[in-house]
Amino acid sequence: AYFNENGFNIDKQTAHGLLKKTALLFENLYKAMQKAVKEDNYLCCDETYHRVLVKKELNDGKGSRKGYVWVIVAAHLGLAYFFYDDGSRSEEVILKELKGYSGAIQSDGLGAYKKVAAQSGGKILRLACLQHCKREFLDMKGNADADKILTLANQLYQNEHKHKIGEDGWTVKDNLRWRQEYASHILRQMKEMLLKIKSQPRKYPPKSQMFKAAKYMLNEWDGIEAITTGGDYSWDNNLIERINRYISLSRKNSLFFRQPCRSRAWLHLLLSRMFMQAAQDKLLRVPHRHT
Repeated sequence: AYFNENGFNIDKQTAHGLLKKTALLFENLYKAMQKAVKEDNYLCCDETYHRVLVKKELNDGKGSRKGYVWVIVAAHLGLAYFFYDDGSRSEEVILKELKGYSGAIQSDGLGAYKKVAAQSGGKILRLACLQHCKREFLDMKGNADADKILTLANQLYQNEHKHKIGEDGWTVKDNLRWRQEYASHILRQMKEMLLKIKSQPRKYPPKSQMFKAAKYMLNEWDGIEAITTGGDYSWDNNLIERINRYISLSRKNSLFFRQPCRSRAWLHLLLSRMFMQAAQDKLLRVPHRHT
């Protein structure tokens, strides 16, 4: 129906065949994109899911399942690279993808990303995402301790926004010096607050939301402090969250993908098209970070 509506007299089987051939032709482009992205020394990483149609007899009688899509964004180059391994969220997927990489990666607290850095022999610096650390505290607004953590986190952003790299001669080195100046005492206060929360089991039992939020943030502390070692590192991973937001919207609109794509290039092209459409709709953009 889509082709007929747009003036093409072509049946579905022929269209599918042409798309498969196109995917094969673009395989080299896919590999070039993969290589180009990993030449950037600052990557943002994340994974999200989409519903995928599968044969019921292979999936406990269910016709669909979650299939995870991974995405890496080259923060300096502004390139996005998608990859898919039969829908797996296994740590082996990202470990394999980033094997041999050297630079900084920013992510949420998923253990797989920490393992990537731990197994890199010091070649990879992992950066945390402050927004992920704030989420649970945002749900507890009105609690004095949660409000204090949020106030301190917001102070980091407020100070960061006082200058912008590339404007009025402000350089990455200038920003690094400024960041190290303003962030140290804010982070020190924040850590003291988090430790105080964890030291009050009667007020905040280990199973309470507050205790869990503090524990998560403390577990991410090395990654938070690592942000202060670079002048152009972001305090959060929102750059990639905006990309995954469009995949999330697609989950609601298209409900599912068909049987998982065998061609990596075709999947990348499909998701890239979704991404570009989102950019055209002004839902998101991938800004270039200054080097």
